[in-house]
Formats: sequence, structure tokens, C-alpha cells
Amino acid sequence: PFYDNVYYPYPSDPPGTHSSAGIPSLLSSPQSQPSSGSLSRPAASTMSGPLTSSGVATSTGIPPPFKFRARRENVDWRRINAVDVDRVASEMDFHTLQEHITEVTFCNVEGERCQRCQSPVDPALIKLFRLAQLTVEYLLHSQDCLSISLQATEERLQAEAREREQLCVQLQKKSQDAKTLKEELKQRKKIIASQQAMFSAGIGANYHK
Repeated sequence: PFYDNVYYPYPSDPPGTHSSAGIPSLLSSPQSQPSSGSLSRPAASTMSGPLTSSGVATSTGIPPPFKFRARRENVDWRRINAVDVDRVASEMDFHTLQEHITEVTFCNVEGERCQRCQSPVDPALIKLFRLAQLTVEYLLHSQDCLSISLQATEERLQAEAREREQLCVQLQKKSQDAKTLKEELKQRKKIIASQQAMFSAGIGANYHK
């Protein structure tokens, strides 16, 4: 989930579904969202694994060191004002959250001013908002790490299940071979006993002569 030393979380399944790794996906990655600063970013569908700092996909399943992205997204205040936050919370509208996750998480509000009086935003409020942004981004990163770890665990379990199935097949074959050998041994014991009886009878007859 990194490109040019910048973190881009993995895209997930549609809201409310489960990802391929089995983790419930409420929000998709911001990488799947179109943005003004991400037009040249590689498409998620072309990535076969986590990205290194050089943007090359790897299959190790180990994410590179985390780094916070720069905030360059512009705020569309008309879209923000149109959101009914109370309705989103009451209806668990994850789709609306998904639509705004990139803008909210990676927007730059330090230069924003009040549209009425043109006064700068309270620095304490800016700091609170930036902390919330960093928290969201790190939680997305944590979700990706958990997804990678869970996927690796599932792959190990599948490999062990295949190995167990092979061992069961081998054990069944060995058991059948052992059964066959027991039957063969039983038959040979009968033959040996019969030959011993015949040999003893022949020796007795010769002795009496």
C-alpha cells in the first residue's frame, strides 16, 4: 500500500461485505477513490501485492514501514454541507462515509477561512482535525496489516489442510498395504504349516519302514 514512499491503503470490498482476507470491510481504501492528487497513481486493479517504496508490488505479505501521506486534497464545502451527519450515524450509512473518506482524511484545511467573515480557522480546531485525520489514516493502515496477516494465516491453513489430506491418502494406502501383507502372511503360514505336516508324515512313514 505504498507508492513513492507514501502510504495508499488497499481497496476493499463494497461496504458491509467481507474482504478476501475475511475481515469485515466497512470502508474501502482511499486509493480506490478519484482525487485531484491521485490521477497518476497506479490503479488498484494492476497491483498484485503490497507495494514497496519504489512502487513495485511484492509477494512477501510484509507491508513496508508506515508513512503518513501529505494533505493535498481540496475541500468541497458544498458536498460537505450536503451531508446529514445525524442521518449517517443513525442509519449506519457507510456508503456516504466511503464517498468522503479521501476528502476528509487527506484534505488540507490549514488555509481555510470562514466563508462569511474570512477569519482563519481556530488553530486548536485545526490541530484537533489533523489529529483525527492521522488517526483515520493509521487505522486504515492497521486494517491493511491485519488483512495481510489474516490472509497469510489462511494461506498457511490451506497449505496445512492440503498436506493433511495428502497424509490421509498416504495413511489409507499404507493401511491397505498392511492389510494385504497380513493376508499374504496368513496364506504363507498356512502353506508352511501344510508343508510341515506333509514333511512330518513322510519322515514318520520312512521311520516305521
